[in-house]
Amino acid sequence: MSAFKKRYFVWISLIFLVFSAISLNSSFFIIFIISLIFLAVFAVFFCFFMRKAQNGKLIFALAALAMILGTVNSQLLLFKNAALVSSYSGEHYVSAYVKETVRRDDYSSELIIHIEELDGESVSFDAVFSGITSTELYRGDFFSAELTFTALSEYENLQYLQNRDDAQYPLACELSTGSEVLYLESESRLTLILSSLNSRASSALKARLGSKVGSLASALLLGNRDLLSDSVLRDFRRAGIYHMLALSGMHVAILIGIFDLLLKRFRIKKGVRFAILASAAVFYIALTGFQLSACRSVLMLCIGYLAFAFGARSDAMTSLFAAVSLIVLLDPASANDIGLMLSFLSTFGVICANMIMSGIGIFEKSKGELSLKKRLLLTVIKPLTSALLISLCVFISTLPVLLVYFGEVSLATFFSNLFMGALCELFMILSIVAALTFPLGFIGETLVAAASTVGGGMLSIASVISDMRGIVLSLEYTGAAFAVWTLFIASLVLFSMKLKRKLWLAAPSVLFAAVMSICVLVHNFGYADSVRVEFIRGDALVLSSGEGAYICDLGDGGTDSFYEAISLAESNAFTEIEGIILTHYHSDYAVTLQRLVKRYKIRSVLMPKPQTATEGSVMRTLVRILDEQGVSAFIYEANDPLDVACGKLTVSSRAFVAGKSHPSYALSFSGAENRITVIEAPYFETYLSVSGEFDGYIADSDYL
Repeated sequence: MSAFKKRYFVWISLIFLVFSAISLNSSFFIIFIISLIFLAVFAVFFCFFMRKAQNGKLIFALAALAMILGTVNSQLLLFKNAALVSSYSGEHYVSAYVKETVRRDDYSSELIIHIEELDGESVSFDAVFSGITSTELYRGDFFSAELTFTALSEYENLQYLQNRDDAQYPLACELSTGSEVLYLESESRLTLILSSLNSRASSALKARLGSKVGSLASALLLGNRDLLSDSVLRDFRRAGIYHMLALSGMHVAILIGIFDLLLKRFRIKKGVRFAILASAAVFYIALTGFQLSACRSVLMLCIGYLAFAFGARSDAMTSLFAAVSLIVLLDPASANDIGLMLSFLSTFGVICANMIMSGIGIFEKSKGELSLKKRLLLTVIKPLTSALLISLCVFISTLPVLLVYFGEVSLATFFSNLFMGALCELFMILSIVAALTFPLGFIGETLVAAASTVGGGMLSIASVISDMRGIVLSLEYTGAAFAVWTLFIASLVLFSMKLKRKLWLAAPSVLFAAVMSICVLVHNFGYADSVRVEFIRGDALVLSSGEGAYICDLGDGGTDSFYEAISLAESNAFTEIEGIILTHYHSDYAVTLQRLVKRYKIRSVLMPKPQTATEGSVMRTLVRILDEQGVSAFIYEANDPLDVACGKLTVSSRAFVAGKSHPSYALSFSGAENRITVIEAPYFETYLSVSGEFDGYIADSDYL
């Protein structure tokens, strides 16, 4: 049961990975201090616990070398990026081509562009291009323009690349004021040729399977997640199956498995077949843009083939750490890549689960020694136990990343992965076969129909799970971080030990469930009868209580205040918004709400009764957008109290001051203890101040 016994390379690789990640996120002085502490602890560890280890001095030296290599490798990248930012910040005339389209809608887009010429000087680096003008550019387009460069860490206008690591793309840019894009004649580039092949394959899938299902197939087979709508991405994340959209071992195994079956039909020798499969795997990851999670799985595959070629036994744990270490060594910025982290940790969890299963004696007994009844029982129980164990180990291993980067975890992940994983594999196989056999008439049409049915079922199931209340658990509760790290470390310790009683492996999970239950109960008890009221720069009011989180708009319909308000609600441990309350109408709401309801789970939107024909037109547009996304829309009367967040919210009538496009209004919220009233300037310059219809609320307010 000792998973790391005599796997010294795994320990050395782990040291390299840890220090590579630390050095990308800390100053050099902090790394130096941590290194000294680590060396001291590691030396003590060898002296007291590994006296019998062979070649102990050599292992210690290799560990120290791995630590130094990881630190220096990452620091060199940071120095290079700092020099890049220092040299090219400001306005420059560039020639570049679009390397990747990250996200595109009718209003804005963000692209990854490769700069080839800057102010007449030949250069070669990637940058993030953001702005409305970028919607006119597509992948593979060559252009020249005057761009303003800014350090990515200081650029605040990103919508879709907010989590993009500035170690990978240190510079962001936008079109300089008054500048125009000049389109250039397209040229041949290997990356663009592969990208064109990818686009053609994606178009073929969409043509065969339809837009929605074809986009899902393209995301699963070719890594084109940008083709999926924000609502689909949200549903997969809330259903706990978002990792299926990242190219990984499952995707590579299916594609290579199909290719392997074809090669076996021609009775090609095993060694030659392995060489062909390895080459096909490398071509596949090149076709998908060298996504790191896919590179990890292909490298593991190639390491296994090399082990076979040299007559050695392949070890999954060693192959995993070797593959990830090689990726980080060649690309230090990948140590911060979320996709690679999740791929690495989830694969680690699968390996752990398989090792635990191999240590359970009842599953290793020969079926010939058991009765027919017990054999049938084991035939059912073993796969189910294995699936549950894999799901649990993957959940535990990926928890730290979910805590740090997402702050939430889906409670559906345990059961959704059991059947959605099987559906995903079936859908991928059917999609490939359907695309290849489509010209065969009835057979091809039948396979296309089957693939469309399975793909549509996956989308529907993810949507149903996403709509469930409380299906996502926030990790923002007080003490949640302690519970997560305790579970992760305790599980690693127990897994590393040789245990006689395997029931001890369940102890960390039981402890985690107990601590998290206490955190949730304490949090909900604190919000049961009280209401938390918070302002966002005067643009929004966030009301949080045991009934949920509500956002009252006080601004001009822009997205920034809503994003900040939702972020504030999430930091208060709310994973969905119970309602958005609009106090007035603005044309920008059509764009804002369309983005919000696709990206976040919003239950309802409350809108005031229109006072003019223009407001009525905006209201009908908003209702149509909300209806398309399954969000409830309610129309309320001014001055009628609304039941929200364990209290009453009253919004006044709206009035316009001459020369002002923004209306004046007031709202008042009465909770269990206090009343707070918000007056939108220039409220007192309107007839509302004369009518006195809101004077009573103002007089009774504890806060104004």
